[in-house]
Amino acid sequence: MLNPKKMKTIIFFLLTLILVTGVAGYFIYQRNIFGQDRVRFEIVAPENVSLGEEIEYMLRYQNNSDVRLEEVDLIFEYPENVVPVEREEENDNVIRRGDFRRQVDVGELNPGEEKTISFKARLFGKEGDSFKASAVLRYTPRNLAARFEAPRTHTAIIDNLPINFELQLPSTVDPDREAGLRLRFYSEIDYPLTDIEIQMEYPENFQFIRSTPRSEVDERNRWIFPVLNRGDDAVVDIDGVVRGDAGDAKLFRARVGTRVNDRFVVLKEISRGTSISKSALLLDMQVNGDPEYIASPGELLQYEIFFRNIGSETLENLFLLVDLDKETLNLNQVEPLEGRFQKERGIIMWSYSFDYNLQSLREGEDGRVEFWVRTKDDLPQNPEIKVSAKMERAEKVLSTGVNTRLVLEQSALREGGPFDVVGPYPFEEEEKSSYTIKWDIESLFNDVRNVKISTKLPKNARITGEKVPEDISLSFASGTGEVKLELDHMSAGVPKEIFFEVEIEPSEEIEETDMAISETRIVAIDRRTDKEIIYQANPVFVNEIMDISL
Repeated sequence: MLNPKKMKTIIFFLLTLILVTGVAGYFIYQRNIFGQDRVRFEIVAPENVSLGEEIEYMLRYQNNSDVRLEEVDLIFEYPENVVPVEREEENDNVIRRGDFRRQVDVGELNPGEEKTISFKARLFGKEGDSFKASAVLRYTPRNLAARFEAPRTHTAIIDNLPINFELQLPSTVDPDREAGLRLRFYSEIDYPLTDIEIQMEYPENFQFIRSTPRSEVDERNRWIFPVLNRGDDAVVDIDGVVRGDAGDAKLFRARVGTRVNDRFVVLKEISRGTSISKSALLLDMQVNGDPEYIASPGELLQYEIFFRNIGSETLENLFLLVDLDKETLNLNQVEPLEGRFQKERGIIMWSYSFDYNLQSLREGEDGRVEFWVRTKDDLPQNPEIKVSAKMERAEKVLSTGVNTRLVLEQSALREGGPFDVVGPYPFEEEEKSSYTIKWDIESLFNDVRNVKISTKLPKNARITGEKVPEDISLSFASGTGEVKLELDHMSAGVPKEIFFEVEIEPSEEIEETDMAISETRIVAIDRRTDKEIIYQANPVFVNEIMDISL
């Protein structure tokens, strides 16, 4: 049996449940006895509009029920990117809630009564842009506690742009020459447009020079026109240089827009492409009869330049300009032949005024000029000779590799070397003596690989095995007296010293003119030019052995 306290708790819970269920049922009943379909509410406005056109949003609402509607109000929200058109005398009952929200206090709406209210705006955007307006009608039927809402939306689309925006640009432009383009905006809208802004986006490697009018915003990309009435033009002329290779395509982009509620709204975007024109001239060049020739330090070079008219029109009054590489070519030894050489500038020029071949070049005709120049003996590391030729819009750059120069100096030492010498000097018959051979080797300009050095020792001489550095690969053939050294690699400009000891036991008297070591040959592969480089050092005679401390 339940105690009284628990019984009271259960009774209280059941009463609360009955009360809540009753209240809920009451409100459900109220809603069911009033059909929302008895109130008609709609937004009436055009679905297709023109840019800047004033359109009217008509909000129509009607009570088709038998009950008076009370506490009726209406909220309307403009779309984005519109300019509301407000006439205060028509909207005395409209409460402004921010820039785009309006509230209308209707009050009561009797059975059968219909009312309308209008909101006007101008829409700004691109063709195809959509604009969504929304509204909600709120009311309470008389004698009912329930509050009702009827939401509605309307979408309008811009399908007509009564404006003209052009980007005028030639289909081809000459490289590295000043070219002009024009932006033109024209309005056919009755409504005056304010704060029209034209923006420009240039392709890579475009050099802006000037604009008319001058931009007051960022000097090269944006122009603002405060007011443009119907029929007014906004024109921007831009001059600049398009850089690139012949045939390259370059894309220019532009947009025009206006400021709506402190936001930039694009009205139209356009893109136009141009290409860098190809020259009607074909240029080619070669050195010593080979376009892939490899030069050597101090070598005399013959340059030949060939040109041909590959266009359909005759070319007249031509100039050919050749720019010489001052780091690798000796400008004191230039033979321009028919050209005119300007040593201080390092250029050779051929002009139609003194070369009849350049006065007129018909379709398919060709011509040739030549000049001679010597490479420098003292070159920078990893040298490359660059010579450029220019004629009209054609340009040819020829890069010529230069072989390194190997250097090997050899000497014979009695004192001053890394080894202790033995025996008499001058050498005596049947007596062992020793001396040191020193090699100073270097690759002056380029790195080299597969370095091989070979020489011969005199009769009755051999190497002892003493050497510096100790890790070098030095071999000796006793039958021929040949000594060989191999190195994997030598870096440009890094001299290397090599010492090795020679022991000799003469079987007969040695003359001073006898050799202590024969001619020495060094061979290596130039890593830059992949050419075999050879150098031969003079022999060292007995009387040249240095018996002094170095």
